[in-house]
Amino acid sequence: KIPELSPPISFSDALKKASGETSFILHSRGDHLTFSPKIEKGQHANIFVGPEGGFSEKEVILAEKCGISVSSLGPRILRTETAAIVATALFLL
Repeated sequence: KIPELSPPISFSDALKKASGETSFILHSRGDHLTFSPKIEKGQHANIFVGPEGGFSEKEVILAEKCGISVSSLGPRILRTETAAIVATALFLL
């Protein structure tokens, strides 16, 4: 299945829209669980991949307050474009 890419919206609007759905925010700093998505076949999920330089701590805290799981792709810092592809591919495992 081809992933759906939504048009750009503000970060706060995206968090509100994703609230209550299976959602992950990828954060490279701090001690977060390694990204290992577990979803049912056909289930919808949201992945938040940060801008160059990553999400700010304030943005991560706001996402957590919206019920979004904070995860990491590991110790290496990936470019935004690469991180999105890697995160999407992990859904196939």
